[in-house]
Amino acid sequence: MNALKSLDRNTLGAIGIILAIVLFVGLNLLSTITLRSAQLDLTDGKLFTLSEGTKEVLSKIEEPIKLRFYASRSLTDRSPIHGNYIARVREFLENYVDLADGKLILEIHDPEPYSAIE
Repeated sequence: MNALKSLDRNTLGAIGIILAIVLFVGLNLLSTITLRSAQLDLTDGKLFTLSEGTKEVLSKIEEPIKLRFYASRSLTDRSPIHGNYIARVREFLENYVDLADGKLILEIHDPEPYSAIE
């Protein structure tokens, strides 16, 4: 207790700020790790919620299936509407991959003009 009395107000303030920053960063890391797959669908009709049938089918896949997703980065950069749509489709497919326990493999390709992928 004597040690705390001997510390001046500025030192205690600095220690408090440092502890607050450490606590803030720690809580953010913890929530990122633990709540990564948590989702809340507040749309009318639950448009973004997977049905139980879909989850069941994904859990029963017996052999790996490869999904190829083609999305042009140049289109995404030029058109925000397409960029938002591409991001939603990609998140949707990644959700499928997560639910399939490694039985779905997602490949994301960016087709360049006049390339073999295009």
